[in-house]
Amino acid sequence: MELRLAARGVAYPGLMSEDELRVELEPAAELSEAIRSGLIHANRTRVTLEPIKHVVVHARDGSGRLLGGVIAGLGFSWAYVDVLWVDEAERRRGLGTKLLARLEEVARQQGIFKARLNTASFQGQVAFYERRGYQVFAQLPFATPDGQQHVDYFMKKDLTAP
Repeated sequence: MELRLAARGVAYPGLMSEDELRVELEPAAELSEAIRSGLIHANRTRVTLEPIKHVVVHARDGSGRLLGGVIAGLGFSWAYVDVLWVDEAERRRGLGTKLLARLEEVARQQGIFKARLNTASFQGQVAFYERRGYQVFAQLPFATPDGQQHVDYFMKKDLTAP
């Protein structure tokens, strides 16, 4: 979906007309990648960038069924936990703890000694992460489309601690 913005009365050098600013609510992957690449190129003129290493730690049962996994990025001195998921039937058996611990071990092996993640209040996992040494360093309130109020918790952990 594309919306056109009329930037009335504001001159932007390089734009053909006031109607050249566009908003795309469902942008093509190529457009998003071009913008992201532009930023990366600009950043590289200012600082040495290391590539982010993408890591997945997962568990399967004997039949190959996926039981859970963690998706993370390693770079810039941090392990960025993007997703930690455990199948509903496998929860409260220690699998989430094992997945997270293995990711942290891999991070340390790569010379990374800090981890961060975020989790929403409706997921109910703040205490899970706190028991594993993560600390809340920021909170952002938000509302779901149905008006329910929640909090996004940003958490970090020092991986040098026991």
